[in-house]
Amino acid sequence: MGWKCPECGIQHEDISSECSCGYSPYKILGIKPGLSGEEAKQAYKYLLKVWESDSSSHDTVSKKKAEERLRKINEAYGIFKKNLPGSSADLKKNNVLKITAFAGAVLIIFLIVVALYSNVFKSDETPGPQTALKEMKSDLPAAPALPSVPTGQVNTGQESGLSVQETSRASAQPAISGEITEEKAIEIVKKSQSLTRNISAEAVIKKWTEENAEKFQITGWKARKMDEEIYLVSYTAMDGAFPKGFYFVLDVRTGGVENLENKPELQKKYNIQYSK
Repeated sequence: MGWKCPECGIQHEDISSECSCGYSPYKILGIKPGLSGEEAKQAYKYLLKVWESDSSSHDTVSKKKAEERLRKINEAYGIFKKNLPGSSADLKKNNVLKITAFAGAVLIIFLIVVALYSNVFKSDETPGPQTALKEMKSDLPAAPALPSVPTGQVNTGQESGLSVQETSRASAQPAISGEITEEKAIEIVKKSQSLTRNISAEAVIKKWTEENAEKFQITGWKARKMDEEIYLVSYTAMDGAFPKGFYFVLDVRTGGVENLENKPELQKKYNIQYSK
């Protein structure tokens, strides 16, 4: 902290140093450098006790000398206390440093929490599967119109032994934006999981085709636009004069694909009836 010589006004950094004018707080207190604060306090109290008796003297000269000495003792001890490690000034400085460090740590933690919160709730802008569908080229030949199917003559391919239970649910697809063609409608149905969980409709039908190619005449994929919102998509094979196959409804608004096997209301609407 340093000290200023009360005799000549020179500023010093080291409390143990002696001023060029000869002033030294240690000499006035009669102590040696390195003495602890408690030991210096005891020496200070002893000096006060010695000189306070003379300050009460009736002898004017002795009284004045004692008062001057007491002033220097108090002055020297004040300088010593201010420069003693652990003094109030040092403690105040340390407290300020501790508070500053604590505030900095709190700020860093707050910034980390904000960063983590922003990352967790940041919207995912990864393009979905429909991005590829929108970029699909429309260079396939136009599919022929889906032939009308006589009531009661449709088979879903269950003769092959392939289980398609629990497949009447809609296959969740992202909503479709932009123009959609019959070819795109077929591709969407192929990629859906409307027949078997976690397996695309195309894979299921491919297996069915491999098992029945020698028994039936494969007609293949066809799509027909029923209205502005619905496409009817089929994969059929002919058993003599009777068609067999799979029928789906694609909702253009939502991208949902439904297998019509367990949808009697839609079978009736589109003149399709499954034979069990």
